[in-house]
Amino acid sequence: MLTSRRPRSTSGTPSTGPGQPSPPRPERRSRELLRPPRCTGSSTIRGCGIGTATPRAACQAQWPNYSSHGKDCDEYPFSTTKEGAYNANGNFSARALTSRDNQKAGSQLSTWYNDDRILDGDAFYVNVK
Repeated sequence: MLTSRRPRSTSGTPSTGPGQPSPPRPERRSRELLRPPRCTGSSTIRGCGIGTATPRAACQAQWPNYSSHGKDCDEYPFSTTKEGAYNANGNFSARALTSRDNQKAGSQLSTWYNDDRILDGDAFYVNVK
């Protein structure tokens, strides 16, 4: 479940002294659906000569022919954020899910963006419970 939790405005950055964790970085909404770079002849998990794996390559490696079994490759960070998995330099998670579940989750995310007025470039946090 997503909740509207935008970063608080502060006069400076929070202190992160010794032993204190760094503050989390927010996701930022992107109106453009981020897609992988176009590849020519690359079928490896490292993909497209960019030196990092792509979500689709990761799903294909773990769940061969997942799309022929009615599944989509779901990724995090969301593809609708500027930090999306295709821009994450290999720092992402991906899993093959049933197409219905993945599309429902995407629809719920879109509804949340609209209902909480998360606009292009707005920062928000994802709270996992």
